[in-house]
Amino acid sequence: MKPWLRRPIPPMPPPMAAYMRDQFPFLGIKTPQCRELIKPLLAEARVDVKTQGIDRSFVEVCWQAPEREFQYAALDYLHALRRYLEPEDIDWLRDLIEEKSWWDTVDRLDTMVGEILWRNPNDDLMLAWAQDANMWVRRVAI
Repeated sequence: MKPWLRRPIPPMPPPMAAYMRDQFPFLGIKTPQCRELIKPLLAEARVDVKTQGIDRSFVEVCWQAPEREFQYAALDYLHALRRYLEPEDIDWLRDLIEEKSWWDTVDRLDTMVGEILWRNPNDDLMLAWAQDANMWVRRVAI
């Protein structure tokens, strides 16, 4: 992601932030550009994951960054490595669902949870999530 910091930032943050109802700040990098910038990292991650597993620290650093593009990078990373997600990752994914929640990230995390549950069904967990106090957790369960 360091290339993001070296490139001029186009003047897009206000429209992007407005589209998300000003819930989060943006760098102003459109999705196709973000995905192009993260491609080399994903290529390396697809090799590393086989011996090192999912790099949670990368995801967490991205999640803690204020700008939304970093969360999108984390989601692209998880999506690329989704077949390596295990049932033990569900609680961690739930933490991500509950932090910086909005439809753009929660709906992508939903696919990660779904990938795990497709391989390892857990109806009791989803029934519990469907009754959770957090609307975003309920959204994933439904």
